Amino acid sequence: MNAQGMEVRWFRDQISFVVHMYQDGQDHMEFQRKEYQGRTEFLKENITQGYVALKLHDIHPLDEGYYGCMIRTLSFYSEARFLLQVAGVGSSPHIHLEGDEVQGIRLLCTSSGWYPEPKVQWTASSGQQVLPSSEIKQQMASGLFYVKTAIIVLSHLEGKLNEDLGIIKARCYAEDITLDIDTAHPYLQISEDKKSVKGGDTFKELPKCQKRFDNLVCVLGQQTFLEGRHYWEVSVKEKVKWTLGICKDSICRRGEIQVFPESGFWTLCLNTENNYQALENPPVTLQIEEVPEIIGIFLDYKAGRISFYNVTNLTHMYTFRTRFTGDLRPYFYPGPLRGGSNRHPLTILSSGDI
Repeated sequence: MNAQGMEVRWFRDQISFVVHMYQDGQDHMEFQRKEYQGRTEFLKENITQGYVALKLHDIHPLDEGYYGCMIRTLSFYSEARFLLQVAGVGSSPHIHLEGDEVQGIRLLCTSSGWYPEPKVQWTASSGQQVLPSSEIKQQMASGLFYVKTAIIVLSHLEGKLNEDLGIIKARCYAEDITLDIDTAHPYLQISEDKKSVKGGDTFKELPKCQKRFDNLVCVLGQQTFLEGRHYWEVSVKEKVKWTLGICKDSICRRGEIQVFPESGFWTLCLNTENNYQALENPPVTLQIEEVPEIIGIFLDYKAGRISFYNVTNLTHMYTFRTRFTGDLRPYFYPGPLRGGSNRHPLTILSSGDI
């Protein structure tokens, strides 16, 4: 059935409530309700076969409801009605500390852009549901929902919890880290923005530089730390070998180097599939519940701590404790290509993305 010469009308609830109207081979926008102006598109590709469709742009919650499509001529009439349901997936929940409470630690979670009204559920690491101490759900003028909810974590649970919550505290000190190309081994490939590094199979002829590593295939960050707290995150997604951490700026850059604290390195690595180690002497093998795609690194210089976090599930992985002296710098070892299985780069996230 060819619908080109027919009246095709989309409506809401009643036929007189026109969402879009097509008649005599053209759109008739003069009949369209104001709230749909500029938001509808009649798709005519298959109209000669009797198939008609309407695309609605810029969807918002108020569009939810019952609609109909009517097709008619002087001798023919047909209509269909349907329910349009709208769903909005909001922003990723943002969790942060609001300060210590007398009873324990207060965590606040906020998120916006949801529809319909979302359900919020806190869950402990054991899988047990946790009741919130407060919860607010507010529907904005756009029709989307904003949620703010909080829990108080009891002080007697703070042992392991404080380690996992450390990443929330640490993120307050997020900063932008870039790579120092003058320290990069000639086999490494550094991105133009100095945010990514991966192994290569070609030895580049580079200017001689005292800062450059000639044997250890690594690169340092440009930033140096002599005090304070510093946090950064590195994507390790789809990599099968890498090492991350910090080292002394004064370390030897020539010949074979042992990457241990005694040599001025405090690092964590992935050696083989799911074989994560803190490179103490001897190395400490870590039990990881979920494979990390992003590693968070937090340096507290005065406290003598360098902590590593699995950002994927917001858990603590390992902390080195020592007494730092002299300048420290971020350390990056992307690992060999391994026939292409380790071709993906280490990528430093911008502080604005943390």
